[in-house]
Amino acid sequence: MASVAEIAAMAEYMGIDLKAEPGLLWIVDQAVVAPLPPGWTEHVEDDTGVEYYYNEASGDSTYEHPNDAIFAQLVETERAKAAKSGSALSSHATTIAKYLCVKK
Repeated sequence: MASVAEIAAMAEYMGIDLKAEPGLLWIVDQAVVAPLPPGWTEHVEDDTGVEYYYNEASGDSTYEHPNDAIFAQLVETERAKAAKSGSALSSHATTIAKYLCVKK
């Protein structure tokens, strides 16, 4: 379970105001606790201390978490649904299974 500080930091990173959009809390929470996709590992640069991610199979490396795009799309989708329906973002959790396959 994510801490309040982790959720607040992730919400800010994702551009979400949880007071104005409480229905997006579930996405923020999942973004904090979701594991890296298969094949990705987290590393820290020795000289700068900056985190980066590496995919052994593809040889790709990135400073952005490999799941960032998935969660950004979820936020866009939920905001579009709310705008289309003319209602505020609901607080019920929509499944993320179709967007993110979590394997343990």
